[in-house]
Amino acid sequence: AKIGSQKVRKDAVIAADILLGASPSYFRPSCPEDYGYWQQKQLVLWTEASTDWLEEHVGSNILQTALHLDEATPHIHCLWVPINNEGKLSYRSTEFGGTRSSLSKLQDSYAAAVADLGIERGIKFSPARHQKIRQYYTAVNSQETVLDLNLWLPEPEPEETATNYRSKSIALLQTGSDAINQMLAERQRAVTQQELEREKAILAQKY
Repeated sequence: AKIGSQKVRKDAVIAADILLGASPSYFRPSCPEDYGYWQQKQLVLWTEASTDWLEEHVGSNILQTALHLDEATPHIHCLWVPINNEGKLSYRSTEFGGTRSSLSKLQDSYAAAVADLGIERGIKFSPARHQKIRQYYTAVNSQETVLDLNLWLPEPEPEETATNYRSKSIALLQTGSDAINQMLAERQRAVTQQELEREKAILAQKY
């Protein structure tokens, strides 16, 4: 009905899907790892802002907008018919079918629409890759290796001197110490590399 009587190519895109979402920390700031939970006020405000943005950019071309609450975090699917400003079915000539640059501007536009809610746009050109939230918080909340010196340090021998005990302890702990130092060095390299990539992404965003 929305396409009307115009001729449709065999390979034409007759419907497209827009997915809108936000980080778990927006919907449940005190417990972002708690699957399936959200604060109702946060949900209502975000839904209203997102719906307004869809109306502005897709408007009468919308077939259906659905709020999904059946997964880890609330999100919205919008099914729409890509009819351009001239009334023609042409996904490429809508703002959603443009270049990488124009799509980035759409992301900017949506970020601006929800900025008042405290939601920030991700860094443009970031090298970050998606990680499932359950995996992320499992890693964050996992206990680090505990260095229990009561287990690591040897028992002193009767009448053993402090000098001998010190030498024996260093020899016993050296292997573990070397491993820990290597882990710390690798972690520092990873942190440094991540910061360099972040700075590059921020610099690229300015241009």
